[in-house]
Amino acid sequence: MRTDFTPRKFLVEYGPFHYPEEVFTIFLRDDLLFYSPDGSKSNEEEISPTEEEWNCFWQELDELGVWDWNPTYQLCCLEGTRWKLKIVYNDLKINSSGENDYPDTFLGFWAALEELLDRDLKLDI
Repeated sequence: MRTDFTPRKFLVEYGPFHYPEEVFTIFLRDDLLFYSPDGSKSNEEEISPTEEEWNCFWQELDELGVWDWNPTYQLCCLEGTRWKLKIVYNDLKINSSGENDYPDTFLGFWAALEELLDRDLKLDI
């Protein structure tokens, strides 16, 4: 059951190019948030942020200007790390991705995401 603080879409993917088993995913399915440390369904874990945690997350995204990120960030090289972010919340949308490059406020976004999920996410930048 979706409430006004839960997003309509939520997808975060992060990991190395050549090791898909190390790519983790955070996604929304049936209005529930899931974390998969290796992108597989067999290791999915449901995450249940409170209304207050969601509201803090949305406020942080607003303050960081995440909704204004470019669609793509890319440095040359076929090695390294790629990431993807797709969120739809109320009338706000972000669809951004990168390969070895990040927006200036990416680390702030990452900290807000870790707070929302109550876990330390592996970040290699």
